[in-house]
Amino acid sequence: MRKRENRFLKGCVVLCVILILAVAAGLAGLFRGSVSTVKERTASSAEQPVFQEVEIPAEEVAEKFYYSTLSEEEQQVYQAVLQGVRNNSETINVEMTDAKRVNQIYEFVLNDFPDIFWCSGAAETTAYQIPGGGYSEFCPEYTYEGEQKEQMQAQIEAEAEAILGAADVSQIDPEYDRIRYVYEYVIRSVDYVENASDSQNLYSALVNKASVCAGYARETQYLLERLGVFCTYVTGTTRGQPHAWNLVRCDGNVVNLSPEC
Repeated sequence: MRKRENRFLKGCVVLCVILILAVAAGLAGLFRGSVSTVKERTASSAEQPVFQEVEIPAEEVAEKFYYSTLSEEEQQVYQAVLQGVRNNSETINVEMTDAKRVNQIYEFVLNDFPDIFWCSGAAETTAYQIPGGGYSEFCPEYTYEGEQKEQMQAQIEAEAEAILGAADVSQIDPEYDRIRYVYEYVIRSVDYVENASDSQNLYSALVNKASVCAGYARETQYLLERLGVFCTYVTGTTRGQPHAWNLVRCDGNVVNLSPEC
């Protein structure tokens, strides 16, 4: 177990358009070690799917990076998946027959919402063709449900309030200093533990204080978003190894925020 070094924006650069386009195209995928299964079947016209009601306020997703890269049809799928995952729905029917794309949109949901800690990232999606169209049946894998999920959520909320409320961080100006505060807090408080429990989600870093780069990045994203700072989650490779980090907007510039692993 080792403490991460206290370094802020080391090697930060204004990102080029190529990298942003790569993220938008989904080339930087979900970093959870997940496996999504895709199937295709033909259903009879009698097997009509039931689509759940979506109650996602427009302003809640408007500033989310991955959501903004999607077409209108894909955004509807995104919102349906988000609603279903929040409800821990076993099956989420969406109006799209490209099952592989549905899984990718699910990855985008998890990248945009670091607070969704109760999903493993794995899913099984089956595309059905029916007369006049089709749909996909999306079944995510949950790691936490019910009372346990609620207790963990309460711990996350309490920890975030303690971190941001103690110093009234929301009043810190300029934006650079708010980013620095969160970055340095995460680096100082979280131990890098390769086999940490829940290491791919927010809970590991924020509550357990032990994680890998994915947990660091999700905690950073979660706290900065609460402070009104644009921050998103990105994955790729560093020195040939899987890595997760953040893109943040600081004083109008999008910069690469990545603690060394």
